[in-house]
Amino acid sequence: MFGTYKTAEGTELTTISYILFMFRGPNWDTQRPPLLQPGIVEHLAYWSNLIEQGYCLAGPYQQFDDAVVLFIADKVTSYDQAVDLGNGDPWSQNQTTVSVIRPWITSPYTIELELPGRSSPS
Repeated sequence: MFGTYKTAEGTELTTISYILFMFRGPNWDTQRPPLLQPGIVEHLAYWSNLIEQGYCLAGPYQQFDDAVVLFIADKVTSYDQAVDLGNGDPWSQNQTTVSVIRPWITSPYTIELELPGRSSPS
């Protein structure tokens, strides 16, 4: 699987997933809330379909003043595929939003660190 890093013995160390940031694009109408933006029906249908197919876990995960964040599932096997999914959004195509993809590196292990001046959790 793309994005999985393993030791020589085959122990999985990390997996790369992808986060999609959708920023307001040049055609975003600042006078309208997100649900009244042009193309909202097509935008929601596109992402609902990707969620049903297992390409997107959920969204919006977090909404900021200028961006919405979606978590793209491990079913996405490459950065290019994640970019294609972001660019396939009708809002990206009509420049209501501009998509930016970032890798998200995860690990099956939890590392507990002791920081100077702090007691370790028990």
